[in-house]
This record gives sequence, C-alpha cells and structure tokens, in this order.
Amino acid sequence: MRTGIVLLSLIVLLLLVAVVPIPGGLSASAIYHSPVFILLLALLCGACVWCCLRRRPRFRKIGFLMVHLAVVLVLAGAFVAYLFGEEGNLRLPLGARHYADALPPDTRAAPRPRPLGFEIAADDFQIEFYPPTYTLYALLPKEEVEQGQMPYEALKDYDVGSADTLSIEGMGDFAVSNLRNEADGEWLPQYRLPNGMVLSLSSKTPAFYGVTLLVRDGELETARRVEINAPASYGGWRFYLMSYDSRNLSHVDIFVRRDPGRAAVIAGMWILIAGAFVLAFQRRRRGSDDSE
Repeated sequence: MRTGIVLLSLIVLLLLVAVVPIPGGLSASAIYHSPVFILLLALLCGACVWCCLRRRPRFRKIGFLMVHLAVVLVLAGAFVAYLFGEEGNLRLPLGARHYADALPPDTRAAPRPRPLGFEIAADDFQIEFYPPTYTLYALLPKEEVEQGQMPYEALKDYDVGSADTLSIEGMGDFAVSNLRNEADGEWLPQYRLPNGMVLSLSSKTPAFYGVTLLVRDGELETARRVEINAPASYGGWRFYLMSYDSRNLSHVDIFVRRDPGRAAVIAGMWILIAGAFVLAFQRRRRGSDDSE
C-alpha cells in the first residue's frame, strides 16, 4: 500500500513537471519517454500484481482485483504501444489520385520510410462553413491617413448567419443575400456599398470537413470515410484527419497511427470503470449493513 502511494506520488510529480511550463526544463515528450518515468510505471504495474497475488480471491474483493488488474492492463497496453507502435503524418493530394504506400522518414525515431502494407489516396473532400462574419469599413479622409496605413477604419462586425438583413447606419436594412455569389453561392470576399463603405469577409470557420480514403491492398480496393473527430481504421492503422489546404484545397494532412496495445488499454479502462462501480456499491452496501 505504501509502496503504491509513493510510486503514484512520484509519477504525479513527473506529470506535473511535464505539463507545467518551466524555462529551460525538459519537454513533455522527453519526460514521458525517459527511463525514470518508464521504470516508475513498471514498478507500479509490479506493485499492483503483487498486491493482487497477496490477497485471497474472494467475491468481496472482486472490485479491488478488477481495479488493480485494470491498471496493469492499461500500463501493459501502453508499454506494447511504446515498443511496437508507429505513427506519422501523410500529406495526400486532392484532385489527382496519388497513392502513398509508406510513412515518410522520421529523423529521430525512424530514419527510413515505414511501409503501410497497402496504398492509400484521398478523394471526395467535402467542407461546410459556419455563417461568416463581415466587418464594415469606412473610407478615411486622405489627410487622416498616415504613411503605410490602410485608408479604411473598421466600424462594426456583422454575423450574417443570425438574420436575413443587416441594419447599417446611414443605409437602413441591407439584404444578406447580396453578399453571396449568384453563380456558386459562395460568400463574396468584399462588397462595396453605395455610400463608399465596404463589407469585408473577416472570418470563415469550418463547421465540418471530411475526405474519403481510397485503399488499394493488392487486388482489393475499398474506401474509408474520415471526418474531423471521426477517424477510420484499416489493416491495424488508424487515420485521423488533421487539417487541409485552406487556400487552394490542394491536399489534406492525415495523422496515421498503429497501436498494437490499444485494445488492451480500452479493455483496461472499461474494467477500471466497472471495478470502481463495484467498489462503490460494496462500500455503500457495507455502510448500510453497519447502520442496521
């Protein structure tokens, strides 16, 4: 018990050092991959196993055993991922189907390309935006414009998604539909008002974007849809859509990860939740029995 508390205290201390910015200190990655941190986790794992072996298996101890064995399972899965896991970034072109079959080299961990075992390309990129914000600019008199200064002054921001018309001082109501291109329905970057003022597109935040990954594995061809916060998997690899070329829509950036210990970690987390529930129920039941 005391050994576990000491080990947990040291681990928490290292975690605090990793997340608290210290000038000239080690990076979080350096701490997480340091031999000291790994040794502490291994000792904690061994302490949990030893603690379970010392106790006789009884039904009343099932919650205790589940929690401790879940910690062992989570740490074991994380250690397997540390030893055998791989990750990297792929930049896949849009438009032309350019297939990639390996992760690019990593100068620190993997100096050579790492084969995926199949080929992958990006297709059918889709994106949707929140209603944008336009900023109203007024033309400044020439005598008030300093050298290098823009001849406009920002007056007010308008959220064009909240109403069909904008109330502009000196003009009355202005139809939001005027800010859309009639040909393709896209928002115009600028709109000059009759009084000389300008409505300029100031922000355009994506609400959703996704891409279809085309997988070619020998003679087998399949597709996997990847969206923001919705990864896909194939052949033991998981694909996360990280970003895209916001200017020209020429490519997408995919984070690729192979984690052989992921199933063990997920199973350990569920066992930990179940064990904690059993412990809470047993303590509550014991307390009610004592009160009687």
